[in-house]
Amino acid sequence: LERLALDWLGDERLALWSVLFVIVWREVGFGIILFFARLIALDETQLEAAQIDGAGWFQRVRHIILPQLRGTIEFYAVVATITMLAGVFAYVFTLTSGGPGNATQVVEFYIYNQGVRNSLPGLAAAVAVLLLLTTLVLIAVLFRVRARANEEDLA
Repeated sequence: LERLALDWLGDERLALWSVLFVIVWREVGFGIILFFARLIALDETQLEAAQIDGAGWFQRVRHIILPQLRGTIEFYAVVATITMLAGVFAYVFTLTSGGPGNATQVVEFYIYNQGVRNSLPGLAAAVAVLLLLTTLVLIAVLFRVRARANEEDLA
């Protein structure tokens, strides 16, 4: 069995995937709770009426359930985007400290290295501002897509 063991966090090819697995494993629970809470609150009369009218399972999901979940999906997309851009540092720091080599070096960890370890607070601040601007642009794009979709629904 010893030769089957893998150095998940010590191998450059596996380290980033291992950290991503831990992040997804932790964050997916929030998504499940969020979607489950919304699914419980769905209007069952629409589902029953669609079933009586002869709608199949796929049609009910596509035309009734997914439109009612759209706000939840959009909210979770924003939260997941923020988490992946600005919430990864703790995982990288505790699991690998950016190693092996720089295999798990993410933007947040680069900011930390430049500001704390390399005593370059100006560079760290500049990169942090770029990360903030990138996050804001992505969130603005997500909200714009949502607004456009809402306009199409009203038309």
